[in-house]
Amino acid sequence: MGSYEQLPTSNVAANSNTCVTRINGRAVPAYYSYGNITVGTGNITTFSSNNTVIGNSTFFVTELGNGFVLRDSANVYIGKIGNIISNTSATLTANANIALANLEFKYQSFTVSEIVNDPTLGIGNITTFSNNNKVIGSNTSFLTQLAQTFQIFENVNNVPGNLIGVIQRITSNTEAELTTVSGYPGEVSYRFYDPFTESRPKIFN
Repeated sequence: MGSYEQLPTSNVAANSNTCVTRINGRAVPAYYSYGNITVGTGNITTFSSNNTVIGNSTFFVTELGNGFVLRDSANVYIGKIGNIISNTSATLTANANIALANLEFKYQSFTVSEIVNDPTLGIGNITTFSNNNKVIGSNTSFLTQLAQTFQIFENVNNVPGNLIGVIQRITSNTEAELTTVSGYPGEVSYRFYDPFTESRPKIFN
């Protein structure tokens, strides 16, 4: 599985959504899916000051996987598994959201699948900024090509590059706004992707 930039936050209930994953350094749109919430075997200890997970009578190797979400007994988000070391030792991708002291836990499986259709090449060039969320187009057709929630990528050698941002508002064919400041500011040709368009996913090996 490639590394991924997930949109939106990882603190979610069981569902499916879209994200951006990187394959050989190239950003591509993908689906991410969380499975049902399941009670784990044994108890765990977690720490808000570090990413260590210590198990007691647990089976991390057979029950969990990288990217799986851990929750407490009340379904509160603890964190996401970054690495499984043994049946009783693992690490999260960041410090635990909450600390547990040898308590019951729950988990959700996690999968990422590439969306086969590449983002579409946009008309014209766009300029984005590191200090504001504006998108300024040159010879662009935002009103006909883009919509709210569309993901915008750099166009690098006719393939999608870095994720620039997500469209929040379109005001004209040459002016739009992102949900936040640009991830990669400057003037570029661009590609766009509608994350809610049904596309056939390809499961990563």
